Amino acid sequence: MKKSDICLIVIAFVIIISRITFTTFAYFYPEVFIEKLFMVFEKPLIEMLEEEEAERKEKIERGEPVWGRDTMTIWNDKYDICKYYDNDEKLGDLGITEKGFSDCIITRIKNFKRRSDKLYIYSYDGYAVIDKENICRVFITVPEEDFSRGYSTDENGNKIKFYPSKVDHEKIIYLSSFEEFSEKEQKILKKLE
Repeated sequence: MKKSDICLIVIAFVIIISRITFTTFAYFYPEVFIEKLFMVFEKPLIEMLEEEEAERKEKIERGEPVWGRDTMTIWNDKYDICKYYDNDEKLGDLGITEKGFSDCIITRIKNFKRRSDKLYIYSYDGYAVIDKENICRVFITVPEEDFSRGYSTDENGNKIKFYPSKVDHEKIIYLSSFEEFSEKEQKILKKLE
């Protein structure tokens, strides 16, 4: 037999024996096996989690939106949709966040979708489209006087529904009609309803 053939047989034998030992140990002592396996990955895992937490804290300090259990989506570190529940229905609020500036643009978001470098948003209160340049075009469907006041009233004059008021920001454009969206945008927004 050649020397190379003997080496291959020895390597194959070592691999087979180590697999049998590994499988047997894992089968008969699963707790010990899992503990030993965790010990191997524990330090790198903890380091990775600590780095992610440090990055998250830095983003918060810079005023950027940060993923969390209540965040449904973030668009270009500028806009975020945070979820909440209203009568067991999952809804969202669209907010804009920059260093030193944070405000809610539209509430009661029912559905949203990313498509063709744009974020399309359907709300019970209106529609919004955000493009890759972070321009947010918004059409509000609630009565103008309610939206500008920030709430609607019942027949007795009691405040019954609260709305965010218009946000004064260079990247937010309020449209006067739904037709100001392109035909393609209108089709996508209608599908979200």
